[in-house]
Amino acid sequence: MQGDKIMGNMKLKKRNIIYRGKVFDIIVDELEYFDSGNHTIREVVEHPGGAVVLGVLPDNRIILIKQYRYPIDKFIYELPAGKLDYGEDPKVCAIRELEEETGFKPGKVELLTYIYTSPGFCSEKLYIYLAEDLQKRKQNLEEGELLSIEFKSIDEAVEMVLKGEIVDAKSIAGIMIGEKNLETAMGDEIKNGNRQFNVEMKKCIFKGCQGELEEISYYERNNWITVEYQCKKCKRKFTVKIET
Repeated sequence: MQGDKIMGNMKLKKRNIIYRGKVFDIIVDELEYFDSGNHTIREVVEHPGGAVVLGVLPDNRIILIKQYRYPIDKFIYELPAGKLDYGEDPKVCAIRELEEETGFKPGKVELLTYIYTSPGFCSEKLYIYLAEDLQKRKQNLEEGELLSIEFKSIDEAVEMVLKGEIVDAKSIAGIMIGEKNLETAMGDEIKNGNRQFNVEMKKCIFKGCQGELEEISYYERNNWITVEYQCKKCKRKFTVKIET
């Protein structure tokens, strides 16, 4: 190594790649503290990162998968996600993984945020996307993927998080951030007068539908009342949140 790389309050003296795997590499770095001159090591899992997708259907339900995870030997609820190929555009990865795992191809993909999953020892960075305008295509699972698909409203997914039914960290982040994003978008539509429904008139005005709205769920949480409606004609669902 030519020169010592600065890493926080330490100098990197030597890097040892002790394992190269299909999913990640394991690195053991030898370092020296600036002030004391003491030596230490850091063990790092180097991961290429991945993409996570909050897919929203035309009726405003989201796509969850219930997938078997070998390290914990159980099925858990997750958002569709996958590993980046080295140097791959995360957006391309998100589109590919959503279609492979669920059979839905998005027409619109927007980056919500990114997270580091375990920065204490792992470099994995996950990009979380919102995917809309979904079109049904063919699911294309890999041989080792064992999963089923479920559709939930965003409010149902949030409740599953709060009840401990969704315990996957990336999915919790995507659902909770996605809820705020979708809530803000709906608030902007109402504020700008470009609504897809008229609660007072109990009419769906999405693309001129004019179908009658039926209340299908109502519940209160903290300082909010959440009411879900469904159009009897086009079957599109709408969620209304009212602060009390």
